[in-house]
Amino acid sequence: MYCLDTSAVIELMYATQRGKRIMEIVDNGPLLVSSLTIYELLYGMKDKELEIINQFLNDVRIIPFDQKAAKQSSIIKRQLKARGLLINLILLTKDTDYSRIQDLQCIIL
Repeated sequence: MYCLDTSAVIELMYATQRGKRIMEIVDNGPLLVSSLTIYELLYGMKDKELEIINQFLNDVRIIPFDQKAAKQSSIIKRQLKARGLLINLILLTKDTDYSRIQDLQCIIL
């Protein structure tokens, strides 16, 4: 299962070389995006691109991230970390800043 950040979704939308690499990596598997990514996409895109984004969003699973989710996820993460059982979700991004986060599985495109 792969979670795409905003930069990865944009690469997919424009079918760039990186976008094609993303398609190879995910191999038609389920895709997830966070609600924050939705905000960034809808805010930053041109009007003519909104239909493409909305179609993409119909085909992916949305991970909501509100205050309740933030609190609950911090509790779960602390418990899993204490047991050495972190969730293995792989983030696809072209943002190299993510590589600095310890224990985050990501593929930098």
